[in-house]
Amino acid sequence: MFNETQLSLLLRGQPIEESLPFQSDDDVSTRHFYQPLLKRIERAHAMDSRVEWGHYGSGYASYVDAWLYPRDDSSRVSGHLQHHKHHYTGLIVLLSRLSRFFVIGQGEKSWSDSGAGGGYLPCFEMVDHITHPALLVHVEPVSELLIGAGLARLRKHQLAEYLPSGLVPPTFLADPPYRHFDALFHWED
Repeated sequence: MFNETQLSLLLRGQPIEESLPFQSDDDVSTRHFYQPLLKRIERAHAMDSRVEWGHYGSGYASYVDAWLYPRDDSSRVSGHLQHHKHHYTGLIVLLSRLSRFFVIGQGEKSWSDSGAGGGYLPCFEMVDHITHPALLVHVEPVSELLIGAGLARLRKHQLAEYLPSGLVPPTFLADPPYRHFDALFHWED
């Protein structure tokens, strides 16, 4: 998928694109680009989101972790109402901070009324793995909106190639052997 030069740039947290907000490591520009797109998705598809803009509070994430779920409770996971906890299955949309690429998958999150909660951490196995009926109907429209904004969706088979020997991503999200996915979507704390 990526050549060695691109892989080396990604592993150093350097952009491989010279368009959109990817000219520098500028979280403000990245947020200004992605936030309106996510708001359009929410409005157009009656979804809510929980977006991790701040690198999970520490370290560095090479992506924005956007998680979207239907407002109508169709993706609520049952059995979590008794403690005022919210528990949903939603679409994971990883938006690269260093390129125009994104991936889509499925993951669960839960939180209390105070906002404390937990959920998935992104991984290669989640790419294109969407099984929940309430989410399947959103995959193509969400992809089309992002593609219309100049982004490109990568599929699992495109990111499956292993990294060349000696290239190690600074990540807590995966163990060796590392894939091209791990170069594009990594997080170090």
